[in-house]
Amino acid sequence: MVHLDSNTHLYEKLLDFAPQVVEKIQEMMGQSNQSSGTSTMSTTTSTTTTPPPNTTM
Repeated sequence: MVHLDSNTHLYEKLLDFAPQVVEKIQEMMGQSNQSSGTSTMSTTTSTTTTPPPNTTM
C-alpha cells in the first residue's frame, strides 16, 4: 500500500484499532458497573447568568 503522506499511516492505524479500543472500553465499563453494583450515570448541569445590559446614556 502506498501512503500519500505521513498522516495517512496514522489514520489507518487508528481505524484498525478503533474496534478493539471500543471493545476494551466496554469491558472496563462493564467491570466497573459490576463492581459498584449499580449502572447509573450521573450528569452535571451548569448554569450561567448574563449581566443586565448597560443602560447608561
